Amino acid sequence: MGAREIPAPVVILGAGLTGLSATYHILTKPTLLVERAPAVGGHARSEHWNGHTFDVTGDWLHLCDPRVRKLVSVLFQPGCYSVP
Repeated sequence: MGAREIPAPVVILGAGLTGLSATYHILTKPTLLVERAPAVGGHARSEHWNGHTFDVTGDWLHLCDPRVRKLVSVLFQPGCYSVP
């Protein structure tokens, strides 16, 4: 009996919004998500400074699109994001 072949993973470089979305949408294949930063999110992040929180992404995350809003509502708990 021959050795079972294990499919190579899809390698996704960067755990920003695009990398996270790509990983989410190809869950049927083995994936390897690689991020060089200590946290995921890429440019979509919050910075904490002097007791204040600054959301860096602001206008980059388009929650006005109903498809994006639906996906975000599935992936995140209520209160983790706001809709303008």
